[in-house]
Amino acid sequence: MHVSRTAQLSAKQSWVTRAVRHSGAVVLPMMAPTPEQHYRIRAKLGVMTGSGGAKLSFAISRSGERQPIAACPVLDEKLSSVLFVKAARLTSLIGSGGSVSALVGQHEGQPRVQLAVELGRSAHRPQVSAELQRLIDEGTLCGAILGPDVLGAASVDIGGELGPLAASADGFAQASEPGHSLLPKLVQAAVAAGHGTPPAVLELYAGSGNLTRALLGLGGTVLAVEGEPRAAARLRELAQSPRAEQRLTVRPVAVERALPELLRDGPRCDTIVLDPPRGGARPIVPMLGALSARRIVYVSCDAMTLGRDLGELQHFGFTPRTVQPIDLMPHTAEVECVAVLDR
Repeated sequence: MHVSRTAQLSAKQSWVTRAVRHSGAVVLPMMAPTPEQHYRIRAKLGVMTGSGGAKLSFAISRSGERQPIAACPVLDEKLSSVLFVKAARLTSLIGSGGSVSALVGQHEGQPRVQLAVELGRSAHRPQVSAELQRLIDEGTLCGAILGPDVLGAASVDIGGELGPLAASADGFAQASEPGHSLLPKLVQAAVAAGHGTPPAVLELYAGSGNLTRALLGLGGTVLAVEGEPRAAARLRELAQSPRAEQRLTVRPVAVERALPELLRDGPRCDTIVLDPPRGGARPIVPMLGALSARRIVYVSCDAMTLGRDLGELQHFGFTPRTVQPIDLMPHTAEVECVAVLDR
């Protein structure tokens, strides 16, 4: 927070521009929809013990060391209240080397917090479980996950205006609310701009359906591929809901396994939407090139691997058109990008 927001946005714009400069894509002006403070709806903090007792901590970048903290101004205020005040006794029970993950979302019409705990070396599981149950009973938490055990609510809703999106503290979720509202809308608009009629979309690395909800709004079919079992289960719930209108098909297998099957079966797809992990999509680029799609909408959290993959996709006839950077996590080096390619 020692660097002004204006300087941060300028640096991120330059970073993305350099990362994709060889692709020929036009880098659009940075979007900054996230407030500077209290924006994080999820967090994972470690537990460390010292002369002052057990404290929450985060890993120091490029170091094996950890930094103890007693507050965090980018956390949602409800998360801060739980982690640093109301669940202080829980921290002491988790033990050094353990961790606590927190997520805030809607439960029974109210913003509520769910925790997921990984036990440290000296932890006593029954005591931790009892403390979690106490926090649930008093209303501090709506639910908690302790290894295979789920206490109270198994998930919270972080979907907002695009419709329900179930998530849990031990899984993946965008760190800020615009990641579940603006980002899906940008992807939806990028897909819609390439078609005059409802498109057939192949969505890869679909997760729990954050982007899928918006893609269904285009009126066409969506084939969503996701290999993580719990995320795939949530996609299947979405497929069975009235808003999917039987237009969503889920393949609950890893993308690298699903694509050879899709190439063999030959389903029609007008557009490919993919949101791969930080390492990018290099292993599947040749298979993307062999599909029938005329457009790719590529969501990336790493501009360097995005720039690399845009260059490789050009070998298969795709021309990078635009890259839209979005600052979803102020005061960090993170920047989300939505790239559009056509052939």
